[in-house]
Amino acid sequence: MWLFHSWIRPAAGLALLAVSGCAYTGDSDPASRKFSWFDYLGGGDIRAACAPGVPDRYRFVYNAIYVEQVRTYDLTTDPATGDGTLRARVIGPARLSAFSIGSTADLTAPWRGATATASLDADAMATLESSVADSGVFDPAPAGLRLDSDKFYWTVVSCRDGVFHFNAFQWPSDRFDALRFPEKLFAGDATGVEVHPPRQADALQIHGSNDAE
Repeated sequence: MWLFHSWIRPAAGLALLAVSGCAYTGDSDPASRKFSWFDYLGGGDIRAACAPGVPDRYRFVYNAIYVEQVRTYDLTTDPATGDGTLRARVIGPARLSAFSIGSTADLTAPWRGATATASLDADAMATLESSVADSGVFDPAPAGLRLDSDKFYWTVVSCRDGVFHFNAFQWPSDRFDALRFPEKLFAGDATGVEVHPPRQADALQIHGSNDAE
């Protein structure tokens, strides 16, 4: 089974994950993010660390037309307390107002996106995890699903009870409409960036030409 994801051109695929790009190591600067994006999306780091006894981890990515908005949510859990930590990032067009020449790090500020971290208590975690299960995240992913960067979709990777899971949900579809976890994630999102809801858009509207290339 292959799940295809195009980054710039619809013809590109998630199969590139196996032959190109870099492993995601937790770097958040825009350059590292660009070259490790497919590994981040596929949860390579989560898969590598997933084993019985390790704390549960989740990664949710909402692609709302890649060049317009991508929202990522990394959720880590504390098995001792049942609490969780949700790290949200919203990536969109460069925010030139964030540009500064004060330091080298500031040069990449317009492309870093907005970030926020929230703490979830055990009750909130239980509610979120229940919504994830109810959304069918742990069911087998549909064979042959093609994920286009010019569309709206969710990908979810997780290590739950020592077992790695990957699934994807593209709009429009009944599977996408049945998702229950997005509203929980958005409610805990403190980035202050408005969510882009799904809409129909063609290459001309998105890229200004009839060719997505």
